[in-house]
Amino acid sequence: MALTHDRKYRPVNQKTIVTLLISGAIAAGSSFAWIGAQRYQASRIQQARVLLSEACTTSLSTPNQVGTTTQQLNQAVQQLQSVPRFPGLGYETAQTELQNSAQCILRVQSTNQFEQARTLAQPAATTDLNAVLPAQEWQARQDGLNQAIALLNSIPANSPVYPQAQEQLGQYQAIATQIAERLQAETAAISTYQQANGIIEQVNTTLQTSIDDPAALAEASTSLGSAIQLLESIPAGTTAFAQSQQSLPAYRQQQIEVERIWVAQTLNPIVDQFTNFAESVNPNTGFSAYTNQVNQLRDSLTSQTQNFPTLANNPVTQALDRALSRYDDAAEVWRYCNEGNCFNSIQAGFILSSPTLTWVPSTLEVRGQPLAIAYPTNTSLSLLRRQRLVQLDVVLEEIWTRAELEIQQSVQASSS
Repeated sequence: MALTHDRKYRPVNQKTIVTLLISGAIAAGSSFAWIGAQRYQASRIQQARVLLSEACTTSLSTPNQVGTTTQQLNQAVQQLQSVPRFPGLGYETAQTELQNSAQCILRVQSTNQFEQARTLAQPAATTDLNAVLPAQEWQARQDGLNQAIALLNSIPANSPVYPQAQEQLGQYQAIATQIAERLQAETAAISTYQQANGIIEQVNTTLQTSIDDPAALAEASTSLGSAIQLLESIPAGTTAFAQSQQSLPAYRQQQIEVERIWVAQTLNPIVDQFTNFAESVNPNTGFSAYTNQVNQLRDSLTSQTQNFPTLANNPVTQALDRALSRYDDAAEVWRYCNEGNCFNSIQAGFILSSPTLTWVPSTLEVRGQPLAIAYPTNTSLSLLRRQRLVQLDVVLEEIWTRAELEIQQSVQASSS
């Protein structure tokens, strides 16, 4: 008899089978991947261990050895530090290797810093500090030194090269101080040179547009003087010094030329006034007319020196001032006689001389000296007055001759 079942059997779902198969494959693959990762990290740790062993046994006696060893060390440290912090991948082993090699790592890295510092400082350390160099080169040497000093300062006290680093540090700091001074001097010199050139450019612009303006010429002369002083202040031992020495002769000559034109425009008319007066003055002019004309000359000269104070030191002005002093001496003697202090020939006892002559005591003080010494002339002894006398006209002519000589000097100064 056949058996019958109420429950029917269904076929297995294909999707379920595929899912199970995939899950199994992933699980098996993960296991293989994990094993591969373990082996990879173990290999890297071993490779780092070998690199560290080589680095830690190298003598580091030459810069090339230091460079090569540092590369090996950095590679080993990087590999050990890159081990992920997961159980079973060797993280603890990598950390132990780093800790055990800490002193070796310190030795290599600090030695490398020391060598890098020496390389950076070499251009400055081998430079003649008395050399003339552009600011850019001094700056480059200063930058290299500053980097070297920073590296040496970063070497810890427990490093084997610390004593050497400290000794080198002291030397570099001393050199850095001197280079800073040279850089400052060079920078200041260049700034001064540029400032002087800027003034010269402004002067040239002024001369192109205002050559007939006395005020502009006076300002140009003063500016040229300032530029020349700036150039003269540039110290030797700078690149700007040689440039300034080349420029100075031309600028000095330019100032002379500007002053010559300026003096010609401002003082030559006054020189002509003085010259005309010197040619026309004589005792017949009359005292009042004479003093008025002398005051006019003084006013003309004073007006210009007030407008342009620097003219006071000009040779032309100084010569005209001396001429005015002579004319004042003549006025002083003449006024003395006009006040009734002098004698005619009869009063002097000179019967044979013209009674119209006026005689002045030779002891009359002019410029703090007796007249006969200040302006030596022939004197005559007056027995009646019991003193030596000199003719007023002769004294005036002598004084005016001296004044005319001063005016001639002003003419020469204005044309030189």
